[in-house]
Amino acid sequence: MENKGVRPITIMSLSGELIFEWTRYRCRACGRNLTSADAVVCCRHHRMTRHLAKQVCKLATLEYFTELQRLMADQHGVHLGHDEMLRLVHDVGGTVDAQRQSKAEHAAAHPSTIHLEMRPQRVCVSCDGIMYCTNETEPCLDHPEKNGLIWQEMRESRPDLVAHRAFVNCESGFADFCH
Repeated sequence: MENKGVRPITIMSLSGELIFEWTRYRCRACGRNLTSADAVVCCRHHRMTRHLAKQVCKLATLEYFTELQRLMADQHGVHLGHDEMLRLVHDVGGTVDAQRQSKAEHAAAHPSTIHLEMRPQRVCVSCDGIMYCTNETEPCLDHPEKNGLIWQEMRESRPDLVAHRAFVNCESGFADFCH
């Protein structure tokens, strides 16, 4: 790394824009510019604090993406661009997905085994509802050209009312509808 001197860096935070003077370094191999505090303060290569990035990502999971700009301004008083938030959410989401896949691959490669010292004499199971397949089919809500199996739920609170809710099982998952 080659020291390229001190330069002002603007970082967005929940308190607004912050300007720091950080020493900048350039990698001799790839030519990329780095500052020593980026990894501590910023969320990866995005010029925003980790706490602000966390708030953007949380809000992105709860609201429509087209509303994020306005909601960040209304709720936090921070004005971020649509493209900047889009890049952040995709970057963080990709990293989280890669970590999830890595954990799943590790779990598949190293299955856990439970060794019981003593076998239990009784296992108690409790459930608040029972879903069962009726073996009847109906057009799927998501894909009307396909038929799906109808599942029904039986509840102990109303044994006379067998079909409380029904679910159609299609390739895209469970489509919920009420009777």
